Amino acid sequence: MLMEYDDVTPVGRILGKVHNDERFLLENIDFKYYQALGWVVKLRH
Repeated sequence: MLMEYDDVTPVGRILGKVHNDERFLLENIDFKYYQALGWVVKLRH
C-alpha cells in the first residue's frame, strides 16, 4: 500500500521528520472485511 503525508504540521515536520506529499510504502498490512465492522486494516508482525 502506498501512503502519502498530507497537511503536516510544523511539529510533525520537526519531531516526526515528515513533509507534505512525502510517500512511503507499507508492505506488512492486510485488509480484512468483517460484516459487523466493515473494512479493517491489520498489521502483519
